[in-house]
Amino acid sequence: MTRRSGSQSWIAAEIEPEQAEELVNIQVQLARWRINLDNILLDELRRVEVAKLAESYSLLVLDMSGLLDSVA
Repeated sequence: MTRRSGSQSWIAAEIEPEQAEELVNIQVQLARWRINLDNILLDELRRVEVAKLAESYSLLVLDMSGLLDSVA
């Protein structure tokens, strides 16, 4: 995965092993959600849980990317 913003880039292969592991864990969770999406959408409590966890994943990946640092 590569991100370019001006002269700065982020490549997933260059991140720390702990961050790479976290990205794999997120990928696995996303795949599980996709498989169970119909059931998740039918259950309001599960939708809320998934939304909260998805938001935390989003913030984590955004932090790992350094995009917030380049904006400031």
